[in-house]
Amino acid sequence: MQCINLLLQTLIISPHQSSTALVDGLAGNIFYMSTQMYGNHILQKCLQLGSVRNASFLIYELSPHIFYLLTHRYGNYVLQRMLNRLRLMNPQHFRSLSSQILSRKPQLQHNSSAQHVFFECQA
Repeated sequence: MQCINLLLQTLIISPHQSSTALVDGLAGNIFYMSTQMYGNHILQKCLQLGSVRNASFLIYELSPHIFYLLTHRYGNYVLQRMLNRLRLMNPQHFRSLSSQILSRKPQLQHNSSAQHVFFECQA
C-alpha cells in the first residue's frame, strides 16, 4: 500500500495532464481519502505542491466537510494544508474560513486535532 501511496503522491504533483486526470478521477472520494491513514498523505501533497487548479478542486470538494475534518485524526492534517494553500491562493477566502473555524474554538479547546488547525488559522 505504501508503494502505491508514494506513486500517487508523485503523480498528483506532476506538471503533466495526468495529474489533472488523476485528481478528476478522485471526485466524490476526496472526503473519504482525507480520513484515511494513507489517503490523507496524497491529498496533503497535492494541496502543498500541486497545481492551483488541482488544489482548488480539492478545496471545493472538502469545503462541505470542514468541521468534521477539524476534529478528525487524519482529516485535520489535510485541513491544515488546505488553509496553508488558501493563505497563498486566496487570502480573503482564507480569512473567512479561518474565522468560521475559530468560532468553534471554545467548544473544542480540549481537542488536540482541532488545536493544530486553530494554530494554522492564527499563523
